[in-house]
Amino acid sequence: MSYFLIANNLHLGAELFGAIVFFLTAWLFLEAFWIKKDLFSLSRVLGFSLLSLWQLLHALNEGGDNIFIANNLIYIGGLLFILISYGLEKMASKPLYNFAVSIPLFLKIAANAAQISAGILTLITFLLTKRYFKNIDKPLKWLLIGFAALTASSMAAIFTKPEISNTYWVIEHIIKIIAFSAFSVWIWKFLSLRIKEEALIVFVAMSLFISLLITTTFSIFFLKRIELETEKTLSANAQILNFYLASLKNKALASSQIIANNEDFGLAVKTKDMQTLKEISDSLIKTTGQDFITVALKRGEIIFKANFPINNEENALSEKIGAEALEGRVAATIDETIVEGLSIRAAAPIYSRGTIIGAVITGTLLNKTFVQQFKDISNLETTIFKNKKVKTSSFLLSGQTIEYPKEKYIGLVDFIGQTVIGSFQPLKNIDGESAAVFSITTTPGELLRNAQTTNRFTMIIIFSIVLILIMPLYRFSVFLSDKEF
Repeated sequence: MSYFLIANNLHLGAELFGAIVFFLTAWLFLEAFWIKKDLFSLSRVLGFSLLSLWQLLHALNEGGDNIFIANNLIYIGGLLFILISYGLEKMASKPLYNFAVSIPLFLKIAANAAQISAGILTLITFLLTKRYFKNIDKPLKWLLIGFAALTASSMAAIFTKPEISNTYWVIEHIIKIIAFSAFSVWIWKFLSLRIKEEALIVFVAMSLFISLLITTTFSIFFLKRIELETEKTLSANAQILNFYLASLKNKALASSQIIANNEDFGLAVKTKDMQTLKEISDSLIKTTGQDFITVALKRGEIIFKANFPINNEENALSEKIGAEALEGRVAATIDETIVEGLSIRAAAPIYSRGTIIGAVITGTLLNKTFVQQFKDISNLETTIFKNKKVKTSSFLLSGQTIEYPKEKYIGLVDFIGQTVIGSFQPLKNIDGESAAVFSITTTPGELLRNAQTTNRFTMIIIFSIVLILIMPLYRFSVFLSDKEF
């Protein structure tokens, strides 16, 4: 979890760092525009301003599909302004030096924004390369390196998945930080004789570093608190689950005895009157709230089932509770059978004139409906595992092979590559063996989303304070540069 937290904070800091770098670049080109009054400088101002806005929105990473599309349009629009400005501007050639390079037709119409932006960045990098080698504009080298790195980062973004653990995601952001650093060097060299702006950049950079440090520290403590509170909630829900299962067992036991002691039902079993058994069973299922009724004769053969078909391979004596009932004892368990699957099951003997003539087994299915009902109660994800596979779940696919704690456990676990906090309770059968494992967990990604939300709010507050202080800091840097010592 600490890796995700640190990676998320570095991602947030990198995006805000990029927003500041693009904003300062736009500022420099705005100053050039006031002097030259040319459309090329204005186009770069618009381009880098849009990139700064895109970086800020990308850092916040909020909103639905419409916001996502608008953000991509802002990014592509900014790149196009920069591409047009460098593509159309004519520069004098460097004396006695000839450089030629052919441009590949890389950019083509694509539905994917990452591919479009990668194509535009490739063209910008090409134009800057041509400009650097053809002209005397040597400081342009760092701007070229920045766009080249941004191009490589955009290429990696094509293969990036949303998860922070994805390798391409890490590569993309490492290269992006290199790109922003190159832009920063270009800005610094451009301002090499302007101490006021350099001092301002130092102040802003230190503020961003401090905000990252504060955000990470606060998030670690906040996340630990979330983990502790969630574990307490899970522990309480585990107790609720135990009481709930115990009540269902008791209800199944009571229902099996009520059904077994029904005289009309017993007579129908003795005479093998299937029509009467069906009518009485339908009525008793509604009354007792059970999901199924199974009737077996003395030797264990199944003669009737309500709500399920009869399987010829079934025999009540193969079940521990069935054998117990046919010997005159009531019993309850959690177990899995061929027909009903995993269920809470209870059995009671059926008597006729003091003689056991059979047994009735009834109970509650532990299926998709059951886990969804418990999710509605707990507001947490619920899953039942057996033999390293998902039996049924509110959020996982049945049949998935997943590692999970086999014994009672509350804490952090890894599901499908994401960390969750979960409570795991073995469901014991009549012999005290684990028939399955019932888990209550947070939603995958929920902890990270909580950390991201907290980080954003904390970073936005600090970043807003920095923006508010930019003008006073600038005036202070002017005072320092003009001060005579």
